[in-house]
Formats: sequence, C-alpha cells, structure tokens
Amino acid sequence: MKKRTAMFVLLMVAGGLLFAQSAKAAKTEKAKSGGNAIKSGNVMIGGKFESILEFGDTRQYQGGTELTNVSANTFRFMIAGEAGYFVFDGLEFGLHLAFQYLDQTNIENPSTYARSFTVFPGVQTGYFFETGGIFVPYGKATATYLYTNTNGSGTVTEYSGVQLRPEAGVNLFVKDNISLEAGLYLSYTYRVVLGSSPESSSSTLGGGINVGVNFFL
Repeated sequence: MKKRTAMFVLLMVAGGLLFAQSAKAAKTEKAKSGGNAIKSGNVMIGGKFESILEFGDTRQYQGGTELTNVSANTFRFMIAGEAGYFVFDGLEFGLHLAFQYLDQTNIENPSTYARSFTVFPGVQTGYFFETGGIFVPYGKATATYLYTNTNGSGTVTEYSGVQLRPEAGVNLFVKDNISLEAGLYLSYTYRVVLGSSPESSSSTLGGGINVGVNFFL
C-alpha cells in the first residue's frame, strides 16, 4: 500500500512538474509573439547591415543625353539605423539613416573603378503582419536623400541625389520586445554630379539582402 501511495505521489509530482513546465513554455512562446510589440502607440528602434554583391546596369547621362550603359560588379557594405512609431496596429512611420561603402569595377574594363562613401538620411514606413506567433512578416518602403564622395579611378567627385527602395522580409521574435530581422530589397538610385555643367547624372537599379535587430518599446 505504501509503495502504491508513494508511486501515486511521485506520479502526481512528476505530472505537476510536467504541467508547470508546459505552462511556462506556452507562456514564453506567447510572450515571444510579435502581436504585442506591433500595437498602436509602440516605438520601434532598429539597426541592420548589408553586404552584397550586386549585378546591374548604371545608366549615365549628360545634358539629358544617355552616354553609356555600364555593366559593373558592385560590392556594397551598409549599416543603417531606423526608428518608427506605430500609428495603427502593425503600421509604423519613422526615420532612416544609413552609411554605405561601395566598390564598383567595370566588367569590360576592370582598371576602371569607383570607390565611394555615402550618407542616406530619410524617412521610412513599414507594415508588420500579425500572425499570432514568433514569425512576423513585414513590408517596408524607404525614401532618402543621399550625398556621395567618390574616388573614380583617381578622380574625386561629389554627388547628391535620392534613393527609393521597397523591402520585404520577416521578423523572428526572440523575446516579446526584441526581434531578429531578415529581408530582401530592390533599390532605385538617381545621382547628380555636384557642380557639373552641363548636368551629369546617373541612375542605378539594384537589390540584395539585409539582416538586423529591432527593439520595441
């Protein structure tokens, strides 16, 4: 009898511990859900970086006339910071600031290169899709002004312009207010050479990937 009682108590204790552990796991899973983080009135602060090899065409113009359509291999490293305020559940508006190092080499003539540093101040907006779980997809659009200082095959040139980029990806919530982010983007960049006469400009289409971390307050 004593053995049966001891076994019953042991099973009850084990079952209680198992239930408590399951409840704790469920609570933790719920806490990690992105649902509460993207509610109206919350603030998002994040940072990300990009390092990608791009293949694309750069179209160059002078006085409104297209001069060349240059194919180039591009290596780019960018770090960016963003801050946004959720005006509605899932929908945020905010600011964007990025710094970029870029190295381009002409495919047809490798001795022709351009190395540049660019700053991108601008605005961004994003929509985060509530899923009830730890994976939260998002879509984002960013518009920035840009200033570039370029060393092109030994000649220093300054540019100003704009960049537009749509982006889509997913956030993985590792805590209720912290997420890891990964996304794909496309970009259109238009630049004008400062002080050029007639006006010399270029436009570039690109794309790539980025990863980062976000904090929700």
